[in-house]
Amino acid sequence: MKTLQQLLVLGLWVVCPFFISLSHAVPVEWKAIDGGNGHLFEAVLVGNAITWEDAQAAAVAKGPGWHLATVTSSGENNFIESLFASNTSFFNCCLFPFPLGRISSGPWLGGSSSTNASNDWAWVTGEPFGFADWGPTAPFGNGNHISYAEFAAARQVAWNDIPSGHSLSPQSYIL
Repeated sequence: MKTLQQLLVLGLWVVCPFFISLSHAVPVEWKAIDGGNGHLFEAVLVGNAITWEDAQAAAVAKGPGWHLATVTSSGENNFIESLFASNTSFFNCCLFPFPLGRISSGPWLGGSSSTNASNDWAWVTGEPFGFADWGPTAPFGNGNHISYAEFAAARQVAWNDIPSGHSLSPQSYIL
């Protein structure tokens, strides 16, 4: 988890709006020897807003076993975050005000909620939603919209809930 000072040092408050190409990294294994689960993860930068549904469809189209990332522990969350947090291009930065400052929309995750309740979150894989790294005011629900989980940056990198297709949707996702 990054502090505000670390984010400012990383330059997460400035994003080049001219970056529009699709960028795939090489899948990276979270190795068991490093405390991981042996799963492969990939940070994908689209460069312009993408809906959660389109990100999930692209993940599934990659092949058997691929889907938007599910996060079941703090260690896994930290590993996934290390794949993108230092690259400002993964954040749709500072586009709207928020009571705690400006929020930068970051990569989609494979979590969704069917209501504005904070207790019905589910992973695309059906795994238990037992771990979460929500930001200070998230999940806050979005009225009558289905919400989806994303990494976001305000004072720290943490999860946020946002409706799919929102004008400030993420421009990246994690497989």
